[in-house]
Order: sequence, then C-alpha cells, then structure tokens
Amino acid sequence: MGRFWLLLGCVFCCLTVILGAFAAHVLKTTLDERSFEIFDVATRYMMFHGIALLALGLWSHWEKWAPSFWAGFFFTFGILLFSGSLYILTFMKIPGVVFVTPVGGMFFIFGWISFMFSIFRTTNKFV
Repeated sequence: MGRFWLLLGCVFCCLTVILGAFAAHVLKTTLDERSFEIFDVATRYMMFHGIALLALGLWSHWEKWAPSFWAGFFFTFGILLFSGSLYILTFMKIPGVVFVTPVGGMFFIFGWISFMFSIFRTTNKFV
C-alpha cells in the first residue's frame, strides 16, 4: 500500500504546482479577490495532504504492518471533497457545493487520527 500512497502523493503535489503556476499566471488577472483566495486555500490544502500521503507511504514502507489504508483513504477523499468542492465553487460558482467542503475537512481530520493510530500501534521498538 505504501507505494500507492507515494504515487498518489506525488500526483497531488505535482498537480498543486501546476495549478499554482496556472493561478499565478492566468487566474490572478481573471478571478476576483475572493475567488482567488478560495482557489488558494484549495491548492494549499491539496499540497499539505499530498505531502501527508508521501509521509504515509514512507511510513508504510518502513513499518511493514502499519495499517495505512484508512489514513490514505481519508486523505485522498479529503483532497477530492475539500479541494474539489472549492475548485468547483471557484470556477462554476455552484453555491451548494460549499456543503461538501466541511465533509472533506472531516476526512482530513479522520486521516490524521488514523495516521496517529497507525503510529501508536506500531510494533517497531525504534519509534
């Protein structure tokens, strides 16, 4: 599972860099200030949790029996729901989509709790 989380983390982090460059060169002049802030929050949280997936992947490789599935699941779907809903709000202006954003935020919280649980349950004496 660790390799999958590493790959997914790389995809999300790469996508964040691409979106950040797009924002700096194109969106800065086309979006209003509030929409640009929303886009920035979505991108920032995608990067944070892409890095979290990288850390989870490394942890899963180091601690072979670490239960990483739920943490990775929650981080991944947190990115899709939280950042995705904010991207939809930015570009499509669908106001009802903001009700999805807190669900993504809860998934982030569950991901961090699952990651902590994985660390506490380790059998490795070096941790």
